Amino acid sequence: MPTRPKISSEISKRGFRCFKSNIIYDYMIWADILLRSIGLPRECLKESLKALKTAAEKVTDPESYEMISFYIKGGSSSARKKNMCLKVS
Repeated sequence: MPTRPKISSEISKRGFRCFKSNIIYDYMIWADILLRSIGLPRECLKESLKALKTAAEKVTDPESYEMISFYIKGGSSSARKKNMCLKVS
């Protein structure tokens, strides 16, 4: 399988400066509602966030990946405060 090229660091840095943890939190709320509505456990949401981090690591530069990882942790922290009980490693 061919490897996907990394996103240029200048494009990703500009894009991720606008990226906020509330985007991740909003995604988590949406995904939680969707997954629960089809009968899947909350563990699926955790796995979804882990997959997002893994994908980001593969296609972005290290600085952008760290920013995305930070925002995912921030979104997870917000979710815990709202009793969604998520911890993404």
